[in-house]
Amino acid sequence: MQGADVWKQRARLRLEAVRGAFCYDRSFGSRLASLGEKAGDREWLAAAREALLPEPALDVTAAQCLGGTCVLTLRTPEGDVTLEIPVKEEENGQL
Repeated sequence: MQGADVWKQRARLRLEAVRGAFCYDRSFGSRLASLGEKAGDREWLAAAREALLPEPALDVTAAQCLGGTCVLTLRTPEGDVTLEIPVKEEENGQL
């Protein structure tokens, strides 16, 4: 694995980890797992940017959520990449 794939993997680790779950670094991870179908693109964008703050070489430029998936566009030193993050389904109006 090299180039943009390495940056994509680094981003995925931070975005898919639940923020606060890693006992050695409670700031590691994101709030994306708590966002549901009703969360707007702006909320997804803000949460993704927050999770990647410790990685100054990575920038989330766009988020678009449709059909149970949120597609995040990231700018890396090796070029732009996209990541698909599953959106948590809401049950009876609650997460």
